[in-house]
Amino acid sequence: RQAKEGVSDIVSGDEWQLTQHGEGKGTWGDWEASAGMIKREREWNLDGRSADNNLERGTFNPRVKIDLDNGYLIGGTDLSLDQVNYTGYWDETRETILSWAEIERLTAGGYVFGLRDLTDELKISGGIRIESANTDNEHVHFEESQLFPELETNRGTIPNPDYKNPPDPDPELSFTGPVDKSGWASELSLLWQTAENTSIWCGWDRVYRYPSLDETASYQGYPLSDPLNSDLEPETGNNYEVGIKHIRRNWQVGVTGYYLYLNDEISFVEYDDGNSDGVIRLNQNIGNSERKGIELDFMYQSDRYGTSLTASFSDVSLDGETGNSLLPLVPEREASLTVWAKPIQAIRIQVHGRYQSSQVQGNDFSLNGRLIPSYWIANTSLFWDMTDGCDISVGINNLFDKTYAMSAYSGGFYPGAGRQGYMRIKFTF
Repeated sequence: RQAKEGVSDIVSGDEWQLTQHGEGKGTWGDWEASAGMIKREREWNLDGRSADNNLERGTFNPRVKIDLDNGYLIGGTDLSLDQVNYTGYWDETRETILSWAEIERLTAGGYVFGLRDLTDELKISGGIRIESANTDNEHVHFEESQLFPELETNRGTIPNPDYKNPPDPDPELSFTGPVDKSGWASELSLLWQTAENTSIWCGWDRVYRYPSLDETASYQGYPLSDPLNSDLEPETGNNYEVGIKHIRRNWQVGVTGYYLYLNDEISFVEYDDGNSDGVIRLNQNIGNSERKGIELDFMYQSDRYGTSLTASFSDVSLDGETGNSLLPLVPEREASLTVWAKPIQAIRIQVHGRYQSSQVQGNDFSLNGRLIPSYWIANTSLFWDMTDGCDISVGINNLFDKTYAMSAYSGGFYPGAGRQGYMRIKFTF
């Protein structure tokens, strides 16, 4: 349950999740399959409007791995079905229905990936994935002038001459029909084992991502100016990277450099269109973006203690209709440090810290707003392997109860969670 301003602006909901996984071996290779279901029910009252939003999602992901003389081949499919049922009310009394929607999306993807040993030191790998997303939409927004049988005026209550039961759909805000998108992604990489403990790799990725229903539709708890952006195009692009890794008995270190150029970056926008439509709030394609960066990772571990460190440094920019600027909500520096120790074999004590540099606010393409401040969060935890079939963990997140902004849009800052304690018990059968 989340509150915004006052008791009338709330978001509350329930979520159920079920997953299943199976695997096996044959003379030809291995197989595995996973399936899952998610059901989410959400109610919200925001800005004087109220709605019910129910989401159901089912997935099925089988794949096989075939062993070859000098490598292997992997093939599989990704299937998912998303359904959204939405009811929007005139106000928080939830007595008059203003709009309703039923949206269903079937996403089907197939892929093949292979690896082959060219020599004892040189390996080549690559693959391709093809995806199709078919969305069936029906959204009805009633004519607001026809909703109520009576009108309140400065002369008192009078009959509404436009009243109809049921009201007519507003042709400007209602729609029905399919939206189909498809595309492909691929990768190709080369790994060179230059020495017994050192390897160098380089690779290319063709990127493809079609936005989720949460991005295309406005039913997730924040009213947008368009209930469905059917013009939202998939993100596509090319990523190039090169890296080196050195591994010893107790430690390893790696460095990776990358360059990603993305077409049709998707982001939330908010602006005044200068017409009678007023403020436009949408997720839309904002232009092309460029990311250049270096990622570092280091790990050391022994029987009783260890540490790991990851850090990234990036240069990001947006090149589109808004001009050349930093990319909103993308930090230029991030780091994560973990230190752990085992006073006895069954107990591990761990301290984890996470740093994130300042960011440009969402929707601040002209860089006029205040930056989201940088922050460092510390967490601590204890893990106890009590028996072979029972594990217990306890911990505290945001140990020092630091106040920080997790995100920000158009001057509105969203605070991160304060200090939280938890306990988990896991039984294995």
